[in-house]
Amino acid sequence: MKKIFLLISIGLFFPGSALAAVFSFDPANTSVPVNLAIKTTLVLNTEDQEINAVSGKIRFPKNDLDLVLVSEAGSVVTFWIEKPKTSGGDTVSFSGTIPGGYKGKNGNLFSLTFRPRNQALSKVTVEEVSAFVNDGFGTPAKVRSAQFNLIVTEPAALAEGLENEGDIPVITIKDDSPPLSFNPVIARDDSGFSGQWFLVFNAEDKDSGISYYEVQESLRPEPNGNAWLKTESPYVLRDQTRKSYVFVRAVNGAGLQTIAIISPENPQPWYDTYRVAVIVIVTIIILGTGFAIRRYRKKLIATTRRDDNF
Repeated sequence: MKKIFLLISIGLFFPGSALAAVFSFDPANTSVPVNLAIKTTLVLNTEDQEINAVSGKIRFPKNDLDLVLVSEAGSVVTFWIEKPKTSGGDTVSFSGTIPGGYKGKNGNLFSLTFRPRNQALSKVTVEEVSAFVNDGFGTPAKVRSAQFNLIVTEPAALAEGLENEGDIPVITIKDDSPPLSFNPVIARDDSGFSGQWFLVFNAEDKDSGISYYEVQESLRPEPNGNAWLKTESPYVLRDQTRKSYVFVRAVNGAGLQTIAIISPENPQPWYDTYRVAVIVIVTIIILGTGFAIRRYRKKLIATTRRDDNF
């Protein structure tokens, strides 16, 4: 009995020895009618330590729940290595970093919106989770996780305008603001991408989240509306000479956009930029002048012959 009391005392007076990064859901337990959708958020409690990287997998019973929306809006993760998204199965994988680290009890990672398929007790779990301490050494943190318990009940009364239980309300998120301004970075590392220049970017949107990114490289200081390339970070630059402007467009769930611009490191002289245009113009002038001279000569010859006939 004394040993048990001693262990409890040690745990109370030295809480640091039991520190762990805790992954849980908010809400953790709830109920919902079978014909309505429910949202829960995966949150991180660092328990008084700084965490700078997280990863794991969310698993849910796909026979009982449809995952209709994943949103990282308002996330403490600022750079996603593997962005959480639906893949049509029963798993959502995620991996991201938090430069500078995060320390807190309720760090929003991302939210999941489910639509129940039938009445059941459904459990959503967090598996294979890992977290790393922001200590400069990549030290793995101890981790714990808690599941999300969802009790699905009988259908609720339908709202006006819905004819039957099959008419599930459409889930919408009000978002009147574009993504926040962001600063893409161009870097090069001999250990990756064969030493080529690559682009790293990450934008935040507090309401509907970032839907996708597009990149464009151009010698001109304005983007071409039809030349955007849909991609993800990191992106290997096509112009390795660094003579081009690089544009990154972040588009949120509401279709609003923010564009970031990186100026060329080795900009072309103005005469190189417009060389093709100058060559074309000069060629047109030369051809036009030659054509005019030929017409003038033909007209002069015709006039001389008429004078000779007289």
